Amino acid sequence: MSDTPSPGSVVDESPEEYASPAPETTVEDVEEEFVADRPDGDAATTLDEGYQTGPGLAAPLSPASDKDANAEDKKQLPAVEGLALGPGVKKLMETINHLRTLGVEDIVAPLPKVVVVGDQSAGKSSLIEAISEIKVPRNAGTCTRCPLEINLKTDDTWNCKVSLRQKYVFYPTQALEKGPAPKKTPGRSGVTTKQRATSGRSSASIRSFGQPPCLYENFIAQDAKDYEFIEVEDPGKLEEALAWAQLATLHPNEDYRNYIPDDDGNTSAQLTKPELKFSPNIVRLDITGPRLPNLSFYDLPGVINRSEDMHETHLVATVRNLVNDYIEKDNSLILLAQSMNNDPNVSSAAQLVEEMGEDTKKRCIGVLTKPDLIGHKKTFPLWKKVLDNSTFSLGHKYFVTKQPDQDSLEDNITHADAREQEKDFFETKEPWATEFAEFSERFGTERLQTALSEKLTFQILNSLDEIEEKVRQKAEEVESELLGLPDPPSDNLRILLDRALEKFNQHVQRSLNGGSPELIFQFAWNRLAKQFGAAITGTMPSITGTVMTKSSAKAPETPQNKKSSGNNVHNTPGTPTPRGTARSEPISLDASDEDNPAPASQPSTRKRGTAQTTDSPVKKQKVAPSIQDGPFKTTYGLAKRFTVMELRNRISRYCSNAMSNLINPEAIFELCHLSILHWEQILRIFLDLTASMIRQEIFDRLQDVFDVYKQTGLYGELVAAIDGLLSEASDQMRDSVGALYQGEVFKPAILDDEALEHTSREFAISLKRARRDQRVNLYLDKQEKQTGKPTVDQERINKAARVTDDQLGVDPFTKEVEVMAQVQAYYKLAKTRFVESVFLNVQAHTFGRIRNVLLPTLERGLGLMLPDAVERCQRLMVEDPQREIRRAELKKNKTKLNEALKCLTRLHMPKSTSELYSST
Repeated sequence: MSDTPSPGSVVDESPEEYASPAPETTVEDVEEEFVADRPDGDAATTLDEGYQTGPGLAAPLSPASDKDANAEDKKQLPAVEGLALGPGVKKLMETINHLRTLGVEDIVAPLPKVVVVGDQSAGKSSLIEAISEIKVPRNAGTCTRCPLEINLKTDDTWNCKVSLRQKYVFYPTQALEKGPAPKKTPGRSGVTTKQRATSGRSSASIRSFGQPPCLYENFIAQDAKDYEFIEVEDPGKLEEALAWAQLATLHPNEDYRNYIPDDDGNTSAQLTKPELKFSPNIVRLDITGPRLPNLSFYDLPGVINRSEDMHETHLVATVRNLVNDYIEKDNSLILLAQSMNNDPNVSSAAQLVEEMGEDTKKRCIGVLTKPDLIGHKKTFPLWKKVLDNSTFSLGHKYFVTKQPDQDSLEDNITHADAREQEKDFFETKEPWATEFAEFSERFGTERLQTALSEKLTFQILNSLDEIEEKVRQKAEEVESELLGLPDPPSDNLRILLDRALEKFNQHVQRSLNGGSPELIFQFAWNRLAKQFGAAITGTMPSITGTVMTKSSAKAPETPQNKKSSGNNVHNTPGTPTPRGTARSEPISLDASDEDNPAPASQPSTRKRGTAQTTDSPVKKQKVAPSIQDGPFKTTYGLAKRFTVMELRNRISRYCSNAMSNLINPEAIFELCHLSILHWEQILRIFLDLTASMIRQEIFDRLQDVFDVYKQTGLYGELVAAIDGLLSEASDQMRDSVGALYQGEVFKPAILDDEALEHTSREFAISLKRARRDQRVNLYLDKQEKQTGKPTVDQERINKAARVTDDQLGVDPFTKEVEVMAQVQAYYKLAKTRFVESVFLNVQAHTFGRIRNVLLPTLERGLGLMLPDAVERCQRLMVEDPQREIRRAELKKNKTKLNEALKCLTRLHMPKSTSELYSST
């Protein structure tokens, strides 16, 4: 076995013999082979109505195949033993095979071919081995499960190249229910389009013409591609290589290269149950060797009537559809294999041919196998009628072959010995040497080989004019359509695109940097950032409590003791008093509003002097008079509000019995931690709005520059590249800023002790003042209730100013108020640090990254760094992507058709087939 070809390489569609002109082989050359090889004195034997041939030479497919021939002019055709080996016929076969590789069958029309069909266990595998002198897999599960294309060619050295032809993409039922997914690679499950190139399978798009998608269940037709599998130089190793190639075809969602065996026959494939029981994709064998006939044929899976598994009943229809697809073509020569140990009435393959009609039967050659199992003599009359074509008649009658039995196969009998045994069988065994001797010219594999090659040769000769005309006509159609799809201007396309990208990049840079009167993104985002800070500030923790106890206030003042009491409203509260609640209701002890700035307005990215639009969620918002009406209005219920009793309980939990009056710092840490947990929700809103604003701004700038290309593939590629960049930038922003939040909630800490102490004193003064004002009002309410003389307005204010600390008594919640002052002081310092860090982080990391990588990302996404950048520019900047796809498809077909015309021209056919046949 030779070294395996490079994985994934596509079979060269321009063989060396076509790349450099070789001495022309013409139809006259083929005719000379007929004359030169004709043995003298051969008696004419009529094989088909309308044509006379010598022994061993069958006629063309049907009398009607040559429309120029008159019945009275039909002459005896030269009998040529050895015609199958002639260089002219070899050239014809090579030409047809090359046309098939070029895809002429898909673009123009089917090409002449031999198709081998039969029931399972009809001896078809043995027949294929005999014709091609190879061994095919026979073990259970490894018999023919996909079409085999076998191309035989005479040469001094034996060699076989195995390749895989992928004409269909397999999709599971679930995928088909959602519609075909062309970007999914058939070579490897779950691989994207960009990965397809490394998966070893075809990236061809689903064809809009050719095979209907419903012909084979779960398969969609595509442009055919050939992939080299392995080259074998030892005939003994071909059976194993063929088995692996077939397994690769039956695992369409795996990389076929895993199934290529090494020199020791090992592969990297995981041997599991095949994903498919049958596949319409082809395993191709190109075999050369001494005395091989110049012949090409297809071996199809055996026809079945039922499936052993009730869940696989669809396989019956799959195989029948596969066979029908091959034999329905008018220029297909059908080799119908039937075993003689079965009644010909029960052949499923024969029944299928019968159902196709008389035209199909006329193109059939019957091959009776296993003649040693013919059975009792009473069946001889039936088989004699089959042989003389009076029953179960076929257009090209029946041949009979005898292949080695199982013992001989296990003894590795050679092909030459097998042919000698076969010859001896027909010359010595009954009824073949006696009762059936009159049909002996159609006994034996070698006669069948010669007949097949000759019939296929005639079929090709008969079809050449029509094939060439159809190829030429299709080439003209393609050329005409291409004239209506001219290439887009190619001058300076790369320069134009580079300039447009640079202009777009500059616009984005100016937006993110700020300072442009037309592009106000930074202005709008700064307002959003201030709103974010205001939302954090506006959700500072607070304390609620109950009114003072009954014993905590002294009796109301009388006019007699008023002067002695004075106006000492800021005296320090006295000692605690016994409990005894007069009434209980919540009292707000929030700090003053001096730390809560007025709400900012809703940010907007609208350009100055332009009307408000609805292009962006950000732009839809109206400018709000207060933060409560802005994007953070849902966050104001998030502020942590501690009741005085909750504070008392949390403080007590951390106090020791020995020093119950001291406040444990851990209690303050816990309260600080609880006070900032809601920042995560406010932060999420800010980051979502930031990402939305960035996206809207960049796509606004994209439209400014690339609006003229909005209907092109370029615009779609730009959008995809920007989407990817913004998605990545958003994820990184959330991760980076999220880390800042995690640092804050990990453990409350302020490095500046002096600032913390100073701020705590300020909050303590503010809270105690608020607390005293509430207690004074409650005290006056109680006094007025007792006297029955309510006061209002200025009189009430004056009265409150005269209330003394001695009258109010000791505040029972002094400790709780002092603790809350420390918590609020921490919150104020921490929120300033956090808001500033978030602001700087987004500015530096998110905006900075976008500024730095935008242009390189777009250039990379558009493939502008690749060698084919100019061609990519042309493809991307056309008006309609489908138009360019069609143009590329037509150009590819034009190249194939031109190559096909060159091949056909080299054959040079100066006169009609009928003239050739009549020149004897």
